[in-house]
Amino acid sequence: MAGVDCQILIIGCGISGVTAAKTLTDAGFNKVRILEATNRSGGRLLTGTLGERQVCPMGHKAVETCLLKSTFTKTRTPKPRSKSHFSLLQISKNKRGAGIQTRGCRINYKTKMGCVGKYHITVSTVVCCQKYESNSTDTCCSSAGTDIIDLGAAFIHGPSEENPVFRVARHYGLLSAEALTEENQSADVSERPPMVSNWFSCSGQRLSAKDMRPALIMYSQIMDDTSMCSSEEPQWTSVGHFMRSEAKRRAAEAWKDKDEATRNLLFSALSALFKVECCSNASNSMDDIDLAGFCTYENLKGLDCTIQGGFELVIKNLVSELPPGIVTYNRPVRCVHWNNTESSGSGVTVECEDGERIAADHVILTVPLGYLQKHHSTLFHPPLPPPKVHSIQNLGFGTCNKVFVEFDVPWWGPNCEIIYLVWKDEEDITDHVTDVKQRWIRKMSSFTVQEKSESHAHILCGWIAGREAEYMESLPEEEFKQSVTELIQQVHGKPCYRAKKNPTHSLV
Repeated sequence: MAGVDCQILIIGCGISGVTAAKTLTDAGFNKVRILEATNRSGGRLLTGTLGERQVCPMGHKAVETCLLKSTFTKTRTPKPRSKSHFSLLQISKNKRGAGIQTRGCRINYKTKMGCVGKYHITVSTVVCCQKYESNSTDTCCSSAGTDIIDLGAAFIHGPSEENPVFRVARHYGLLSAEALTEENQSADVSERPPMVSNWFSCSGQRLSAKDMRPALIMYSQIMDDTSMCSSEEPQWTSVGHFMRSEAKRRAAEAWKDKDEATRNLLFSALSALFKVECCSNASNSMDDIDLAGFCTYENLKGLDCTIQGGFELVIKNLVSELPPGIVTYNRPVRCVHWNNTESSGSGVTVECEDGERIAADHVILTVPLGYLQKHHSTLFHPPLPPPKVHSIQNLGFGTCNKVFVEFDVPWWGPNCEIIYLVWKDEEDITDHVTDVKQRWIRKMSSFTVQEKSESHAHILCGWIAGREAEYMESLPEEEFKQSVTELIQQVHGKPCYRAKKNPTHSLV
């Protein structure tokens, strides 16, 4: 059937599925339906809330509490009154896949998707840390506070008029006044906005940002110069090869007057920055990124900005404007029968896990790339043509995880926006570790400082990518907590905090 009366099925109620549905219904198509495998809309747009702290009598154990609140789940643990400095870890294991690029607009939808049958789940883990104090018993009291965190997509990169996500967020009034200024929208920063940085060695030494500035400048220049590389230049086999080669070549001239210790420290700082670049690309190593393809990426102008109230508000506003009942939740799809294989008179028949078969004239599939790579052979009947399978299998898909850490008192500078961690023995310039099992934590080389909230919480978001991130996901919670705790202790030299043995999990 042609025209606005044709039956259109959309599989997946993430940002792509919702946008497709809204575009179609706005254009007058009146037989549109979305099938969503989970019980919520949004996919990789996932916002949670830390807060609602309360104090309970726990004897000598002073345990910080967090509450992860959202439309999907709640996880609660008690909190007695404490002056514990290191109070909470919130691990968000939910970023996977290459950044999405639309006419130069990349959105960090790098979401780690787990699979239970045909269901997609993201995993976030709440881990409480405790400090042992006196044997006194605290009196119950409570204090309210909420801290919004984006477990999935968090930034609008290139927030300017050319960016459709920016326009949608502006339409719904979700942006700050600063993000809407002409100055912010016209800034050309190549997705590397200027940020106030603090530098720490992993031996507990605060490093001077001024002394580290030569490494930061060289890193920015090298990344900017990737755009000038030609696919006809075979001397560089990958982005990583180009980055290391250029760093050594340029440092030989620019840093020739510096002593050996200073040069080695700057090279180690470059290693930290190259690990950050792995997180930006959700890659194990920049050696895995093709230089010719990387050069085609087009940046949009604008200083990166966030959504007030969380990125999930974009989805909620879009869904609120769809016709009632258009979305069917908890309806995973088993197979898409296309090319009239079901002889139903329609072009496509969608078979759901519960046995329902839905005929449609057109189907728009918006499932995550990782799921498509794993299940394309059974998801389509007949199988997809070889060229399409080849494209699906050869698209990049990597891991990048977030780790949220909350403190009662900040140990970083008052205006700090990002913290870099430097291992002084990485002067050979590396963006990954050789012994993943023993040294995976070294891949976590940066923490971004979360914006202040009404509760005045002090929250850092750590980043880790690649095989090290995948190995982190496989660890028992106690071992993971201990590793992150030790890293924080190494950085600021506070060895007196222990992790609670029984963390709470939240599957969404």
